[in-house]
Amino acid sequence: VWAFAKAKLPHYPLFRKVANHIDSLESLVAFEPQHLSNIVWAYARVKISQPYLFGKIADHIVSLPNLEDFTEQDMQNIGRAFQKARVSHRSLYAKLIEAGCVIHTTERKRVSSPLQDDASLKEWWRE
Repeated sequence: VWAFAKAKLPHYPLFRKVANHIDSLESLVAFEPQHLSNIVWAYARVKISQPYLFGKIADHIVSLPNLEDFTEQDMQNIGRAFQKARVSHRSLYAKLIEAGCVIHTTERKRVSSPLQDDASLKEWWRE
């Protein structure tokens, strides 16, 4: 799906099939942090809404003891993808911030807390 998203080609049947497959998995431990980042980024980029997929990935990330295997880029891509897809997951966002991630809003304004004055981020933060 990454290649289709990179080319901005939303192949709906493919994206749906991939989302259904990932959702059917018992666990996501086989996925590297970059895989998780690329998956949510791809869906957000082509504006294909799959909230259950985002929820499953977020729940997996939150369940990890720490995010030491995630690069800053992985964390930023995940946070930005959730924001762009308008999928709210308070625990995920808290985990990213706890790990030291700095999320950038659409305006590229640096924020370190979801409670700052950026209206779009406040909206995204609400559950």
